[in-house]
Amino acid sequence: MRDLELAKLSNVYLWMKVSDAKTSAPLQGADVRITDERGIGGTMMQGATEASGEIFTNLKSMSVGDSLVLRVVLSKPGYFPKTGVVVKRIDKTGKVVLNDHMDCSLEAIDIGKDIGKAIDIKPIYFDLGKHAIRKDAAAELDKIVQVMTDNPTMVIELGSHTDARGSDKSNLALSDKRAKSSAAYIVSKGIAKDRIAGKGYGESKLLNSCGNGTKCSDTEHQMNRRTEFIIVKM
Repeated sequence: MRDLELAKLSNVYLWMKVSDAKTSAPLQGADVRITDERGIGGTMMQGATEASGEIFTNLKSMSVGDSLVLRVVLSKPGYFPKTGVVVKRIDKTGKVVLNDHMDCSLEAIDIGKDIGKAIDIKPIYFDLGKHAIRKDAAAELDKIVQVMTDNPTMVIELGSHTDARGSDKSNLALSDKRAKSSAAYIVSKGIAKDRIAGKGYGESKLLNSCGNGTKCSDTEHQMNRRTEFIIVKM
């Protein structure tokens, strides 16, 4: 804990330890970027973790009693990135241990995983009967672009799924257009074509029993309307 002891020499400091989510082993070389969410203090910490998984910084401009609103971004090749916001008032100890306020572990990227679930992608919405990429959808797809940029050997299948309302044929055709449109957007951001394939599944892979002729709520149908980003190669 040499770094923590050194940090204590300052009145106020940030400290965190990044680990592997599955094994709890410390992660060396994880990139850590912490910024002031209020736009006042700018970048509060930027660097890579040591072999111990630790990283710290002194906050020379801050004092006991000050309030912090921090955006924390963690990343490392081979792992899904993580973002969190920490709201903390600096107490009399002067130390802000970020692990006390957010999960600072990273999940390893494995074949078969859905990137969307791992980094909490919001649903990709389209206008009714359309397949053009909306601004809100683009913001979510940009997160996929970043993961693929950070992991240049990753190959994914982008699958678009519908609920069972409407004909099987039209659902399949629309979902395929949406999947290919989404994949084309990702390629437009610099990802090679051979690293992403868009495929529509229509209503062929429902997550519940809401098939043709079954009465279900809008919430139950919503479960089946989804976009998946499955890793097929690393």
